[in-house]
Amino acid sequence: MFKSLDGGSNPLQNKVLKDPGLKARVSPNWSNSLQVLLIGRDDHLLWFLPALLSRAGFIIDVLSSSPLMKSCHFVRDCEIVSKASLINRAAQKCQNGYEWVIIGDDGMLLEIVQSDLSDEIKLKLLPVLKEENFSHVHSKIGLSNLFSTQGIKTPAYRIATNIDEALVAAEQIGYPVLLKIDASGGGFGVHECQSLADLKAVNEEVWLKPLLVQKKIKGIDLDLSALYLEGELIHFSYSKMEKVISNQFGPSSLRSYRSLSCVDEEVFNELQAIGKALGAHGFTNITCIEAFDGCGRYYVEADMRANMWLDAPLFFGEDVANRIACWYLEGKKLQYPVIASQEHPSVMLIPCFLRLKFFELLMNRYHVWKFIPKNNARLIRNLLFEKMKKSISCYNLKNIVKRFAPKKYHKFLKKVYMSICSKFEINSKL
Repeated sequence: MFKSLDGGSNPLQNKVLKDPGLKARVSPNWSNSLQVLLIGRDDHLLWFLPALLSRAGFIIDVLSSSPLMKSCHFVRDCEIVSKASLINRAAQKCQNGYEWVIIGDDGMLLEIVQSDLSDEIKLKLLPVLKEENFSHVHSKIGLSNLFSTQGIKTPAYRIATNIDEALVAAEQIGYPVLLKIDASGGGFGVHECQSLADLKAVNEEVWLKPLLVQKKIKGIDLDLSALYLEGELIHFSYSKMEKVISNQFGPSSLRSYRSLSCVDEEVFNELQAIGKALGAHGFTNITCIEAFDGCGRYYVEADMRANMWLDAPLFFGEDVANRIACWYLEGKKLQYPVIASQEHPSVMLIPCFLRLKFFELLMNRYHVWKFIPKNNARLIRNLLFEKMKKSISCYNLKNIVKRFAPKKYHKFLKKVYMSICSKFEINSKL
């Protein structure tokens, strides 16, 4: 029933069999808990997981090329290796009896799929159950093909290797279309084409590899990111993306969440089918578009990793950690209907504090302060400090100096600025 990485049985399940009265909330005693290994080059997609998994009864080890997780007191061991050697070290370390291995970034998932590691090792590292599931990992083309063959509603699409094929594809499925680089993320590598002229204007460099030409659906962008274990739906959240950063297809910084007690059974059924189709065993970042014309939800994204919002439901009474613990202890999966919480609202506007502008943080916009986790002060402080460093950009400082400081002080202020940059490792190019 459980994907055990060492081929053995699940220790928590054995404890429950011996002691039926064992509560779902596992003791934090490390000797009695399951072990999870978090792996990633960019810890910013993993930072919230140690606290969540600790609540679920896991002990947490981290393998990373970033030292950020060393400041997290929920982590037992944080091993830092170079980016170049991370995958090879992950292949070694994942064989140390961990019950769960979680990869934190898309690029690393793709590198593992394309590596010369054995399929056995790949399955220990990747959040899928079978070799046949490798084809959709960090591949928009692979995902569209999978959804189409498995009966999951997805926009009409074609695959194009050059501009001529793309022109034919767009004529077949109808404008507007989205031109998508196969392995891309964060909204980059997506081009919206309203007409033939837009398509012809796309930079020729995009044709180095096959692209996905996909019909653009007019509707509401929804995030239905889920957790699957052994292909079973353990948890998902329902949110509308209210504000994005970087570009119109970029990551969201503000979402409206809806309690699962208010979500239709049809959504549960669709997500259960998606988990089976993906062969998913882990966190899955799922995006769909609810069409304005009433044709339902079109699923367009299923990145096989967690996102920064995974623990947001905790603010309105839905704890992912409890659902994880119940699966490992009882084999319990998510069922419709979900009982409504009497102590929390059914709808809540939640910001992501790491994606708001620094000024918005200072001004407590969207009441963001109450959504900053309080359970790991040192890690949160480091995350906020990193954000502050990025916010102090050369462009902003240069313009502040020019606008407010007399010219005779510019040389002196530049020396002060260079000193600050040197101390805090900020890009000092002026």
